[in-house]
Amino acid sequence: MSKIEAIHHEAKVAKVTDRVVNGNHTTRYIVLENEDNYVKELAIEIYGDKCDEVDNINAGDLVKVSFNLASKEWKGRYFSSFKFWKVEKLDGGQPAAEEESKALPS
Repeated sequence: MSKIEAIHHEAKVAKVTDRVVNGNHTTRYIVLENEDNYVKELAIEIYGDKCDEVDNINAGDLVKVSFNLASKEWKGRYFSSFKFWKVEKLDGGQPAAEEESKALPS
């Protein structure tokens, strides 16, 4: 049995969508810019109370987003999505690894 661990991705925010409420389900997306040749944007789906976690995130912010992969089968076809669970705003536009290393005593 295999287990997929959370994925962490540092990138610039392209946009954060408005909330969409459908009955008692609330969703929104945080869209990240990629420097990849084929995948220019990565849209990560956010559900429920987690939608509040991106209220202070704006286009242009550098963030580290943690998410899981999920897939569903429907009528013989498979659909995959990225399920958000955490975001960290990175200060000063520096990657998190660099900031952590600066905080360590020498």
